[in-house]
Amino acid sequence: MHPLKIVSLLSWLTLFVTQLALAWPGFGIALYWPLVAAAPLLLPLAGLWHGRLYTYRWVGFVALLYFCLGVAELVASPGLRAYAYATTVASIGLFLGSIYYARYLGATR
Repeated sequence: MHPLKIVSLLSWLTLFVTQLALAWPGFGIALYWPLVAAAPLLLPLAGLWHGRLYTYRWVGFVALLYFCLGVAELVASPGLRAYAYATTVASIGLFLGSIYYARYLGATR
């Protein structure tokens, strides 16, 4: 498996886990918000796993939404700082990994 695909998949998994981690009882957030935040991440999963070029091209846009979410939480909620850092770093990893892996896939085809 190509290292950029591994970076993309691990970043996707980290984003998914961090969104679902908001359902932890200590955060005091209603259960439906983490589910709503994690649901868009399920759309590109099959394409990421199977290495589809088109999916790797558009998943960067989804990653940018989570980057905005992470930066907004970083500024607005000091209590969720670890969540915000994890979301921001994972979204950057997914964005860069998907862009460069799509470039690699495009060059090999």
